[in-house]
Amino acid sequence: MNQVVVLGPNIARSNESFHVHAVGCSDVKKSHYARVSSYVYENSTLVEIVEDTYADQIAESVGNGENFDDIVNGWSGDFKVFPCAEAVFSVKVAN
Repeated sequence: MNQVVVLGPNIARSNESFHVHAVGCSDVKKSHYARVSSYVYENSTLVEIVEDTYADQIAESVGNGENFDDIVNGWSGDFKVFPCAEAVFSVKVAN
């Protein structure tokens, strides 16, 4: 099963708004995640997760004539993808 958990926003001691781990990763139990929301995605790509998280902002930007791929690439910088999740995605993602 290809599941990742997205934690955030507002993670203590992090430059990124969201952290992405594989479901079951022991890091998810760390204390700095204690007060943040978590969302589980199954068989999703990082692009799909970005689209889901920032749907309203992306729609507004596309409506203003901005390029969809550029928008999604820009918002993807808000996500730190950990190695455990990279394995689930089966592709190295740039962060």
